Amino acid sequence: MNKLIALLVAVICNACASSGGPPYIKEIPALTTVPGHGATFLIPDEEGWMFFDPDGKGSLIVKNGNSKIESYVISLDYYKQPLPISIEEFDSLYNTLKSSEFDDPRYKVISATEKPVTTRGKYFVEFHYLVEDYKASKMPEGTEYLLLETMGFFTVNPETPDNLVRVSYSYRHLPKNKDKSFNKKASWVLENVTFVPQ
Repeated sequence: MNKLIALLVAVICNACASSGGPPYIKEIPALTTVPGHGATFLIPDEEGWMFFDPDGKGSLIVKNGNSKIESYVISLDYYKQPLPISIEEFDSLYNTLKSSEFDDPRYKVISATEKPVTTRGKYFVEFHYLVEDYKASKMPEGTEYLLLETMGFFTVNPETPDNLVRVSYSYRHLPKNKDKSFNKKASWVLENVTFVPQ
């Protein structure tokens, strides 16, 4: 999911909520189950989450951070792809996806870790990225970049083997506004993803 779109959605959330907004943007009550393409999400126990669903797949959920230029995003990206025939093929697909993000000159990678989680299946990798975003929209004057922290996983949908999915929880913010509870919040969201047949 294009991260620029995610930030733009966060900026318009308040206007959409107050005016009713387009039919695909609406506020979601806390602890609501939201359908996605091949998976469902449970909204965190916080107010202000907005459901952005222009294509009917429920793949982007956004909440403002400490300011309107900062945003939390829960996203689901899916890829129609035959079931990998080996761990090596799966790793190659993951690395291709990661490179497509990190090779963008707008980002400078500070840290990137990933690890396979065999208890979640043969093809399952968790990741945690922290990058500097030099082209984030609406940066305050004098701000060189925003930080983008992302935790998530990449896997084969166990309900639909020819569907690879990337689920993530991210926070784009001013460098001074680090969320000390980010890991805990992200882990809760990721643990409450349920796969369903497409």
